[in-house]
Amino acid sequence: MASRAPLFSAPGTLETIANRVALADLVAALDPEYLRQQRWFGSKSKPITGLQLNDYAVLRPELPLFILALIEVEYAGSDAEIYSVPLMISDRAFPQLDPLLELKTASGGGFVYEGLADDEFCNALLHKIAHPSELSAMTGRFVFEKTPAFIQPDSPTVKRSRAEQSNTSIIFGNILILKNFRKVESGTNPDLEISRFLTTKTDFTHIPPLAGMIEYFGSSSSAAISMLQRFVPNQGDTWEYTLRHLEDFYAAAARSPKKAPSQPDTSVGSGGGSSRTGPPPAVEEAAGRLMREYAAEASQLGHITGQLHVALASAPQDPDFAPEAIVGQDVERWIRSIKQHIETGLGALDRLSSYGPELERTASELIRKKSDYLAKVEELRGLEASQTHKIRCHGDYHLGQVLKTDDGFCILDFEGEPLRSLQERREKISPLKDVAGMLRSYHYAAQAGLFAFAEQRGHKRDALEPWARAWERQAGKSFLAAYVPEVRHTPAAIVPSSIDLLTRVLSVFLLDKAVYELNYELNHRPSWLKIPLEGIQVAMELG
Repeated sequence: MASRAPLFSAPGTLETIANRVALADLVAALDPEYLRQQRWFGSKSKPITGLQLNDYAVLRPELPLFILALIEVEYAGSDAEIYSVPLMISDRAFPQLDPLLELKTASGGGFVYEGLADDEFCNALLHKIAHPSELSAMTGRFVFEKTPAFIQPDSPTVKRSRAEQSNTSIIFGNILILKNFRKVESGTNPDLEISRFLTTKTDFTHIPPLAGMIEYFGSSSSAAISMLQRFVPNQGDTWEYTLRHLEDFYAAAARSPKKAPSQPDTSVGSGGGSSRTGPPPAVEEAAGRLMREYAAEASQLGHITGQLHVALASAPQDPDFAPEAIVGQDVERWIRSIKQHIETGLGALDRLSSYGPELERTASELIRKKSDYLAKVEELRGLEASQTHKIRCHGDYHLGQVLKTDDGFCILDFEGEPLRSLQERREKISPLKDVAGMLRSYHYAAQAGLFAFAEQRGHKRDALEPWARAWERQAGKSFLAAYVPEVRHTPAAIVPSSIDLLTRVLSVFLLDKAVYELNYELNHRPSWLKIPLEGIQVAMELG
């Protein structure tokens, strides 16, 4: 896209290239379609009416210019948002990069590139963190810091993470990884805040240690721009690792001559999917071995999750992390929120014209029982009388937020649910919400793995459903059995001492999570509605 008028009169001169007027014109000339095509851009459905320069700083004044730009995206009918879009401005083309904009200058041409796509730009950011300083912007300042966990990579190799995410991650020599927060939100970023706390104030080791950060400070607000962490060698996230395991498990189960029988089971460890079938008493050896092996790994993750919550509750003098007694006002707020989720989810389900024959009966039954779900949420009231405390939690805990390492697991991404405000994501709550998230994730993995196996192998899902339920139940029970003892001996109780109350409270958070999933699947994957519908049923069977 060519600019509407020449922007540079003398390429290479800071006064003419990086002045606010010229850069503001450049930003206004960028094609909004570029943003829509990016995984990290969260408002793809909103009509963009314009792009404006919010603030900027010059990271490098000579060509190619490196600019830290904050761009305000304006929409029709909704509030503007600010995104961090680092820019590289050059008087020559870089064949390996796609230009965002082609410029006309008095002495030739110029090009604008996405800064994070260029290795030299990324290394310039790392250099600034390695040598902490401030960089003045037009109206604010960018602050670069490092922690004792910083290590200078021996290799200048720069790679970009291929993971689907709302941020952009740059890997330096498999030693450090720079996570760039694209959407700039004013306030304390919980991912940076919790990572800093766990790295510098606790001995919890199952996270990537925080090595540095970039923050922006304006006249009346601040925001996280980037966080640098130690790179943790891994086998991918635990969701993908689990799906690979399940492919082998279902292949073994499909070869088994024995059929998993149905038997009642409503134990708290059943996790999420239909718990009405227990593990088969005599499974084919390969399937049984695989299920036992994964259950041992789920147990390990349960221990680590408990240790995480203990660490997050370990600073009684720090107001941002001190455990706080759960009071009636907390419970009332949580109950109102969950009830609203139920009303919204079941209302959307009721408005669907058809679910298909397999789901019609289940959906109709759920809608008829709405009053039962609303009544169940009231079981949260037991938290106030139990002298249980709320703490800072992960907030969006599932298998995709955990790396599988050679010797265990590493927990990532403490940002919380992305659709919530920063203030909401920093609120303290019962850690059982995190537990419910992971148990629901085991159910999702079992079913997603079954869908994939049946489609790829041409196998009937129904024949393997009992195996899926047996696997999920065993994983969930193993996780919970390891988790609960870890959190029993904190100075301030963070889970109910009564197993009955713990089960009932956990079932409410499982219900809330399943209803959240229901809303998602209604809008994105109707063919997966079966998973949250089963989750709602199971949550009602617990407690």
